[in-house]
Amino acid sequence: MITEQILTEPINLRVLSEGLFQPVLHLNLQQQPSGTISGTAIITVKEFTGPLNLSFKVFGNYQNDVINPNVSIQLRGYKLLDSDQSPCLFINLELNDAYTTGICNYSYQNEIHKKVSNATVSSIMFATTPSKKAFSVTDLSQNNHYALL
Repeated sequence: MITEQILTEPINLRVLSEGLFQPVLHLNLQQQPSGTISGTAIITVKEFTGPLNLSFKVFGNYQNDVINPNVSIQLRGYKLLDSDQSPCLFINLELNDAYTTGICNYSYQNEIHKKVSNATVSSIMFATTPSKKAFSVTDLSQNNHYALL
């Protein structure tokens, strides 16, 4: 009998594609034993006027491949503040069985329709967000006391 791995920790992924000004997709997902998966997606688009962040609530299914140690995930997303609730984000992920690397194809509709193919997926479990802690002089090392002069 093959046991299916269910992760209890959230799955945090970053999806990058090649080229300048390509969107970056951040996923925070949680698996359910029923084969469903849900969470949030944030697409950051670098534009000349500054970065644009699009936020989505995502729902979908995952399936472990019995032959290859891979996981297939299909998601659809809805804008968080959209009262219409029509899906405008579609994601297909093929990940390794540890949920750390893979390939992603996705498309989204904002003001324009954007499609991204064969983007690289990587786990961001070691990445941290910038600290919101207020700066303190005690944060400086002893050897760096000239930094404030």
